[in-house]
Amino acid sequence: MTRIAMQWVTSRKFGVSLRPYRRGGWLLAAALGMSLTAGPAYAGPEDSMLELQIELAEMVEQDDEQSVSALRARVDEGLPPAALTAMLDACLEHPRADLEPLLRDLAAHRTSAIRARSLLAWAGLGPAESVDAIEAAADDRDAGVRRLAVVLAKLHPSDRAEALVAQLLEHDPELAEEAGGQGLSAPDQPAEEGDAS
Repeated sequence: MTRIAMQWVTSRKFGVSLRPYRRGGWLLAAALGMSLTAGPAYAGPEDSMLELQIELAEMVEQDDEQSVSALRARVDEGLPPAALTAMLDACLEHPRADLEPLLRDLAAHRTSAIRARSLLAWAGLGPAESVDAIEAAADDRDAGVRRLAVVLAKLHPSDRAEALVAQLLEHDPELAEEAGGQGLSAPDQPAEEGDAS
């Protein structure tokens, strides 16, 4: 089919012209189209994110100094929240005391979901670390993360954790009301009797 016939068919039948703007435009369009649909050679953003999440989880599972410094470097470079979430989930499943400084830093992240996950992972490292994580959660600016302090105190009970939660509930009446209604009140605060209306 000649170029003029092709232009006539495309403009008449489909209402648009597929005529190339420059010489060789068809070849360029064909090459681009084939490279975008080539399958395994093309890695979309979701593929690269999955690979990053797997890489971070594998670094957490390795128990050596190199993985700690590699994780620190990746976090300092800046990771998207989905990658940080995968890393923190791996930290929950494979607690490592040598990652505590990283978890402490992530407990101050700008995103409350990342702060909450890092506090969960941090609390899972041991009794002393759980108290530190509860204290950090109780001092958080987000009400949802402060609510996590009550839950962490139930998961990792200690006298210091109970005192921190009691202090938090004393200064946050809205959270105290919510925690009391859900049975999450501090153990030393008895539920009021005769409150049935």
